[in-house]
Amino acid sequence: MSNIIFGGVEGGASVSTVILYNGKGQCLAQSSGLGTNHWIIGLDETRKRIVNLVEDAKKKANISEDTKIRCMCLSLSGAEHDETNKELKESFFREHPNLCEQYVICCDTVGPIAAAHEDGISF
Repeated sequence: MSNIIFGGVEGGASVSTVILYNGKGQCLAQSSGLGTNHWIIGLDETRKRIVNLVEDAKKKANISEDTKIRCMCLSLSGAEHDETNKELKESFFREHPNLCEQYVICCDTVGPIAAAHEDGISF
């Protein structure tokens, strides 16, 4: 289970952070960079910035760039609409098919609430 990698993105309008965890819940690495609000920079740039942050975090954690992340939760500023979230998710699979097996995308309000709530939140 420790060889399974999970990731989380807290994507704000001005700063974004990616954190990678192993299957035991141990933090492996963190990387921060520019904002990822797609209404400001577009979906393509949002995806590129997230991919760059994930690749940087993998390097910091000494994880092979070929290692596929099991699941990535993206809690992003501006991600309030299912249609654009679906479009972003599809672009990850299309442009970076070996990055991650599954994506969960929500707005940056939902992510912290789910993390802080005793029972989490069902998406």
